[in-house]
Amino acid sequence: MNGATEVIDNLPRDAARMLAVEILLAEPETLDDDVLESCLYILREKLRTPANHKIVDRWPHPDGASGPL
Repeated sequence: MNGATEVIDNLPRDAARMLAVEILLAEPETLDDDVLESCLYILREKLRTPANHKIVDRWPHPDGASGPL
């Protein structure tokens, strides 16, 4: 086992998951999977969007209205 794996194995479950996500989002191209890489780039950009930025809801709301969240 290498050092990084040992460190991750010894972290609490939630911390290990957060670290894994950070690693995947840092360098998606290292996965050698174009589809997964594209999805991770999209996710990374969505996570970087400021909280006060309005996102357009493309699906109708339960009350029948649609529009910004």
